[in-house]
Amino acid sequence: MNEKILVVEDDPSALRLIQYTLQYEGYQVLTATNGLAGLKVGADDYVTKPADTAEIVRRVERLLAQKAAAGSKRTAQHITGNKQ
Repeated sequence: MNEKILVVEDDPSALRLIQYTLQYEGYQVLTATNGLAGLKVGADDYVTKPADTAEIVRRVERLLAQKAAAGSKRTAQHITGNKQ
């Protein structure tokens, strides 16, 4: 796994915990402490506090699976010329 994940969190200790957890799961983690950073790069999800790290990992995995499925569909459409 080599996906990059941007984590935006204003609480430094929570940010470190989330960063460590995602790195342990094999993700490259970029961090920011300002919500505008997430908005500028097009955040895909927002988790309200309190959130546990297992829930964050599940959401990351779900979003990446959805993006992979969408990418596979686009690739198949491109190869076959099908635009459905």
